[in-house]
Amino acid sequence: LLQLEPGDLPPVIDVEIDSPTIVEKAKEWLEIVENKCGVKAIIYTNMHVYGKWIKNDSVLITHDLWLAKLRGEMPDVPGCKFWQFTHNGHVWGIIDNVVDINLFNGTQEDLQKFINTKGIKAKI
Repeated sequence: LLQLEPGDLPPVIDVEIDSPTIVEKAKEWLEIVENKCGVKAIIYTNMHVYGKWIKNDSVLITHDLWLAKLRGEMPDVPGCKFWQFTHNGHVWGIIDNVVDINLFNGTQEDLQKFINTKGIKAKI
């Protein structure tokens, strides 16, 4: 069982399946998790699924986004708060492995404001 603490980021749903059923399944998950946590979840996805299924959905587009875009610059997409720019990063302490590397769209102060306003408020 996951324990969430005040100051944690909101929960994140990974929406990468290119399927017409993904929208309804994502909405179902979002409703359950948001009712339990009391905060609006973040949607993690890639640019293809964003453009095909999320961009034009009136519910999903209201969520902050964590977008995977492995070439070029940070996506110029409204609501994009986090950018995953590589799957091949190297981090001290992780030997013989590669990790995803992400950036927050803003300063450290902006990130703290984001957590304070949209993050977990009470222990869950």
